[in-house]
Amino acid sequence: MKSEEKIKLKELALKNITENFKTIKKKAKNETLYGFGVGLVEDLTGFFTVANTIESLKRQKIENGKLDKYYLWYISEWEYGGEYSDNNAIYNLLSEITKDFDFFDERYDVIRKEYEEILIETLKECKEKGLFDEQIVVYLHYADCFNENIDDISSKIINSEKLHNLFLNRWSENKENNLTEIIMDKVRNIE
Repeated sequence: MKSEEKIKLKELALKNITENFKTIKKKAKNETLYGFGVGLVEDLTGFFTVANTIESLKRQKIENGKLDKYYLWYISEWEYGGEYSDNNAIYNLLSEITKDFDFFDERYDVIRKEYEEILIETLKECKEKGLFDEQIVVYLHYADCFNENIDDISSKIINSEKLHNLFLNRWSENKENNLTEIIMDKVRNIE
């Protein structure tokens, strides 16, 4: 990607993330946000922002007295999505950048990696500038499971070490230092 394309992509991502988070906070009103994510798909056509709340989890269907713990972390299932009207600008720019090669071209993978890096850097800056509260875990996620490691990779860069370590343990059967269990305790305590 050319440097001016990277700069433009970062500007668009920053605008979208910021505006969408503001929209989400308005929709969620006085609820407690626990997560914010940017969703992608393998072919670079996807870009969406979502967040979820403790209260939203309380409203979800509970099977056999338990909420499916996977629901907490698969952002495409989350309740609050951003609605910024310029979401397609990112797609349009990426389409222009990749127009001369196909999905199987090595250059496509290079662009995808640069795109991930730009989004992670942008989310990190947003967190450092206080857009997201410290207790909100923020990460990048492939909705089509293309790169399942990106959740943990991005969390490490974006979040505090303490929050990231709790996030890493979210699937653990050990209930201690497990962000899923911490959040579910909060859900259980809602009247």
